Amino acid sequence: MLSIVFPGYRHENWERLFLSIRDSMGSTAFEVIAVGPPMPEAIAERMSIYSEFQAIVDYGTPTRCAQIALLEAKGEIFTWVSDDGVYMGLELNKSYELLKSKSTKDGVCIRYHEGGNNVNDSYWVATTHNDLRMSGVKSSFIITPLGMYYTEYVKSIGGWDCNFEHLNMSNHDLAFRIQNDGGKIFLSPSFTFTCEWSGGRPDHKPIHDSHFENDAPLLESLYSIEGNRSVNLELDNWKNSPATWSRRFG
Repeated sequence: MLSIVFPGYRHENWERLFLSIRDSMGSTAFEVIAVGPPMPEAIAERMSIYSEFQAIVDYGTPTRCAQIALLEAKGEIFTWVSDDGVYMGLELNKSYELLKSKSTKDGVCIRYHEGGNNVNDSYWVATTHNDLRMSGVKSSFIITPLGMYYTEYVKSIGGWDCNFEHLNMSNHDLAFRIQNDGGKIFLSPSFTFTCEWSGGRPDHKPIHDSHFENDAPLLESLYSIEGNRSVNLELDNWKNSPATWSRRFG
């Protein structure tokens, strides 16, 4: 079974996302775990008809919410997603089948469209990006802005580092730790997800601010020196993250 976890607050998109997951998994068993503020009553009633869907209430950072969802995951393999897009065709199931053929330390980089634009394969190589060219980041490292891993293995190394607020840099850190631990990351067989990201959206401001004020400096501090970053974290590190993310919820 595949567990799909996500931190979210765009409740109006949740049913559309869920239905795209169902279509993209075909006959393969799955569950969806969303963590964020409570759904409006009408949406909660609508989502209650889907037995594969579970919602957990939390007002923490996106990374904290993702970690809480991961702890509830029952699938052998898990992936995460944003609530501003949809999966395409049966592509999610293809990534799931790919990872099932790999070792438990391996992962899949879920390739996606952003604003309808394709990117070439070099985009998923960490050192393609100027802000990731650090001594502790190997030239072979692949990034997983969206990714798929074996659940128990990721739990065994502590999951996401919830000192990061937004998932982007925390995803990079998770991918780097896994690759430092001997795991390999493979590109998804095809583009799998399309999202509507736009940096100019008003609801993007907390993400923007957390990136520049906390997450990017934190990643640099961890990887500016080769060998400085430990693979293993405490799985309950989410408890050290504030219960309310002040950037979004005041």
